[in-house]
Amino acid sequence: MNTCLSDLDDLSKYEVIRLAFNHKLKYKSKLGLSKKIKFGVEIEALGTDFIRKIRDNKNIYYFEGYPSSKPKDIYGKDRWILYSDDSLYDEDSFDVRPPRCEIEDLWYEKKITTEEYKDMLHNYYNGGEVASPILKDNFEDWNKIKKMLKYMKKTIPDLRINESCSTHNHFDIEIFDNNPELLYNFIILLAENENVLTRFYSGEYINIRSITDEWANPIKPLIRYGLDFNIDKSSYRALIKSIYFGNPTMKEYSFDFWEIYNGYYKHLSNTFENRLPNGTLSKEIIQNNVMLMGFLMEYASSGMYDVERGIYNLKSDNNCDILGPFYVADMLPNDDLKLDFLSQYYKDGRVTKSKQLVKSKRIFY
Repeated sequence: MNTCLSDLDDLSKYEVIRLAFNHKLKYKSKLGLSKKIKFGVEIEALGTDFIRKIRDNKNIYYFEGYPSSKPKDIYGKDRWILYSDDSLYDEDSFDVRPPRCEIEDLWYEKKITTEEYKDMLHNYYNGGEVASPILKDNFEDWNKIKKMLKYMKKTIPDLRINESCSTHNHFDIEIFDNNPELLYNFIILLAENENVLTRFYSGEYINIRSITDEWANPIKPLIRYGLDFNIDKSSYRALIKSIYFGNPTMKEYSFDFWEIYNGYYKHLSNTFENRLPNGTLSKEIIQNNVMLMGFLMEYASSGMYDVERGIYNLKSDNNCDILGPFYVADMLPNDDLKLDFLSQYYKDGRVTKSKQLVKSKRIFY
């Protein structure tokens, strides 16, 4: 069934919320996404000797340099990509290690050998990032995520996440058929509903990590401000350039379309990144995160999204309330997926102003 939740009376809506509180996420073999939806998952985590313990796995390609200096063809390899990430920190070692820039300087100045440099980098973090190959919505690819998480948990006994970790997703935008108008509508959809999406992408926590102030700034103010100017929709690149006012690198945004403008990486030049999701080691939450964004892309590409309403709401101060998520839920194609979304959105019903991550008291997966 595909019930229009927004049309329900108030009593029925609260019954749906009750169902959401009791709903459990199940890991599915397939979601029903369009074949045009391709995606990637980045798993950031901490654990003693993280890189050393998993770098020799035949399904993992270990890249030893900075993530920003990855080879252009790296995403064409059908393997997971492992590298250190200087946005991660471990409270137990953060105050005793030397700044990474000092290690880099020693190597550039040839005061240490390349092997010594690599060894110092291996020990620099108790963590790292594992990025998936390009994936599709099928049993084989969902099983890749399941097996990788299982392997990481088994190989790194103290595997964990904290405030510095995230689980970013990349999505190919083929579904918009090279139509900048449809991509623009999708960006408006994301900005209009950013408050709702932020709570959802908090995952098993009831708040988003505070480090998003640095790495995933809200895109809503940027888009709302840009509505007062002429948006160039002659091409994807022109659209993104005009939205970012010609300076796409000035901030890391919650929904980052920089690669469309940049075009450096061949396999990323037609993609955007969802930088909101908190770190997680739950396969159910990772799948649910992909589910929501994938179907929102389909909804925007179908022409059903009311972009004029979205622009109107952007210009007003539409904060999410207890029933606001029903609007987003109605963009999903069936009732089961709507409950998956609402369950992760409502969590245990609590809110917090804490700057520290607060875990939901309810396990919804």
